[in-house]
Amino acid sequence: MKGSERELQRILTIFTIIDFSSNRFHGEIPKELGELNSLVLLNLSHNSLNGQIPSSLGKLVELESLDLSSNKLQGRIPEQLTKLTFLSVLNLSQNELVGHIPEGKQFSTFSNDSYIGNSGLRGFPLTKKCKEPRPPSP
Repeated sequence: MKGSERELQRILTIFTIIDFSSNRFHGEIPKELGELNSLVLLNLSHNSLNGQIPSSLGKLVELESLDLSSNKLQGRIPEQLTKLTFLSVLNLSQNELVGHIPEGKQFSTFSNDSYIGNSGLRGFPLTKKCKEPRPPSP
């Protein structure tokens, strides 16, 4: 029922598209989303999600589109996201992300627009260079 809280005991892993944009969601992104291994599109934009981007999203190897824009996400972009070789759309704009933007694979194809509105981010493709050393690769 709309407006009520529920805790799922089990989650189906056959979803291919999840669009929960503009739903007034708050709290952290559940790490369990990384278990939805058939997911092709994930859109959680325009909510009030906070906390860090779960590194478990790097297990979504079929993912082609990830939109987490216009939330209140903090911390670094997980290096594990560079493992998403099918990712062609990435929007992390309008959050509170910091640190070095991961490099490699699909991440070299994303433009400045993917990261705009995160004043703490540094590195390619942004014009702000990273003064801190890159974190070690996982």
